[in-house]
Amino acid sequence: MNPNELDEMRQQMALLKDKLNRQEIVNDQLVRNAVKGRISDLTSMRRRKRFMLILCTLLVPAMLVGAIGLPAWFAGVTTAFFILALVYNEYYMDGIDDRDLTSRGLLQVSEKAARLKRQTKRWLWVGLPFLAVWIVTFCYLVNNYTWFDIQDNEIVTGVITGLVIGGLLGFLMYNRQQRMVDDLQAAIDDMREE
Repeated sequence: MNPNELDEMRQQMALLKDKLNRQEIVNDQLVRNAVKGRISDLTSMRRRKRFMLILCTLLVPAMLVGAIGLPAWFAGVTTAFFILALVYNEYYMDGIDDRDLTSRGLLQVSEKAARLKRQTKRWLWVGLPFLAVWIVTFCYLVNNYTWFDIQDNEIVTGVITGLVIGGLLGFLMYNRQQRMVDDLQAAIDDMREE
């Protein structure tokens, strides 16, 4: 080989290395953006859940006592449950943010997302039995301690309808959050592989 051909090969190798480095940077940036997007989705869901729980904490007990005339202890138990749900949600969502997307930070976010997924499933073991007991107690109290007749009351029908709609929305949010966590973990795994 003559020196010109060797020089030309070196230049082509340097150009190829430069292109590969730029491609790697672009891929890394795309994966980082995907991770940030997934984290942003979870953060947005956290805010919506926080808003709904605070709204329920304020309005539902007032309706139970003021509009329906149920005992204050029942409204207090309902309020305590909403507060517990809010604290639980905030505690397990804490730390899932995009402040630190280094490999160590990604590992922590992935671990916290996995913990969030597990704890959300565990919450069903608390929330669903509580809801069943709450509904039975609600019907008993309405039938025995108010002037309403449970068989033909619009308020009771409204509350039951609200519970069904709320339960459906809760189920949809639960499934969506679980998918979001799976997507986040997949994006983090892609980022760590690179």
